[in-house]
Amino acid sequence: MTIYRLYTGKDNEAHVEVVTDPTTIPELQPNEVRGIIQFRNYEAGGFLDFHPAPTRRILIIVSGQAEIGLGDGTVVKMVPGDMRIYEDTTGHGHSTRYLESGVTAYLVTDGPDGPAKLRR
Repeated sequence: MTIYRLYTGKDNEAHVEVVTDPTTIPELQPNEVRGIIQFRNYEAGGFLDFHPAPTRRILIIVSGQAEIGLGDGTVVKMVPGDMRIYEDTTGHGHSTRYLESGVTAYLVTDGPDGPAKLRR
């Protein structure tokens, strides 16, 4: 399992880092994760062009494979068990390509107005 954090840099582009110590992320500490969890199916060949995440969220690949594209051409392949922490809620964002059909689990953190809603 690998944990990836996507965030917006000063250049307004999404960047990715591998999180080696999950305890450095407060929302991953026991009893600090708040929000809703939703399972979603996705089909192979699906593609979402560049977009920022609508809210801060955590996604776990349950099955299948996907890849995230960044503005600088970086592509990160995600496999079952991998976790993504989306913090690129502003700027150019990232793209998503589904390489295999599968299932993801989303944990959407609470926003200032209560639980965030996933967009479709």
